[in-house]
Amino acid sequence: MTAKQFRDALDRLKLSQLGAAKLFQSNDRTVRRWAIGERAVPVTVAIMLKLMLAGKITEADIKAVHG
Repeated sequence: MTAKQFRDALDRLKLSQLGAAKLFQSNDRTVRRWAIGERAVPVTVAIMLKLMLAGKITEADIKAVHG
């Protein structure tokens, strides 16, 4: 997933970078780096975002896994 695809996914899901950091248990600096392309978006994050966009999983599903 490219940085642009990541940003677009967040926009479509109405998820802020801070919200994404909390959801994926990362820090806001790391998520900001994903968003600007300074770091690669982890495959697991990309998959979860794609599943969310497809309506297959929700934020609540992800949060439930984290406990």
